[in-house]
Amino acid sequence: MQKELIIAEKKKDGKPFELHTDLTDLLTLYRKIRMAYFWYAGGMFSVALMLLLYTVWLRSVYIALGAVLCGTLGFLWLMPGLKTSHKVRKLKEAAETNEYEAPTVKNKLTKRIAAVAVPVLLACLVFGALRVSGWQFGNYSLGELDSRWGNRWDVSYIELNGYRQRRISLDEGTHRIAIEVTTKSGELNLSITGQDGTEYYKGSNLPTSSFEVLADIADKDTLTLRVDAKGHSGGFKIRWE
Repeated sequence: MQKELIIAEKKKDGKPFELHTDLTDLLTLYRKIRMAYFWYAGGMFSVALMLLLYTVWLRSVYIALGAVLCGTLGFLWLMPGLKTSHKVRKLKEAAETNEYEAPTVKNKLTKRIAAVAVPVLLACLVFGALRVSGWQFGNYSLGELDSRWGNRWDVSYIELNGYRQRRISLDEGTHRIAIEVTTKSGELNLSITGQDGTEYYKGSNLPTSSFEVLADIADKDTLTLRVDAKGHSGGFKIRWE
């Protein structure tokens, strides 16, 4: 493929160099600039919306500040986008009686795709925020923080409905499982069962309390820690060794 390189020179007259002087070229250029501004602004507003949802659930000041920051950045991108959009309208008005070329099919298709993609992106962000927060049909939580690492499982929430569970692998021997329950309201049930169905513990409607469960494992086993809640407010902590 052969390519040509065009070198343009301008007389030194103190005026800025303008490469795009044709109205059609100017419209194409400023439309691209406008699209970039709006996409950046839309991205920031989407993140701000997601953080705002987390703020409602988790009631965190830091997340709220992040939402405000992203929203502010969105406005900083939106304002020049609106100015560029105004410039595009002016250029279109000036070009109507001259050499304006109607948008191509490709440009129309791009606009339609963008019009569909933005709502879909927002819906995905909202749905993702709900899923991460533990929301499901008939199995949801409000303001949940779920921390799972090492030999501990800490969960706190404003309200939990449904179940949460975790599987842990333990070697042969006697293991001590320490449990802390915080109940402000609602009902919380807890069960610990082995892979073969052996029931090591089962408690119903647990109040605020701390206790230990001794699990005698005859052979390496995978235990299922399961919590079932009905409008429960509070949380639980489980440690094992």
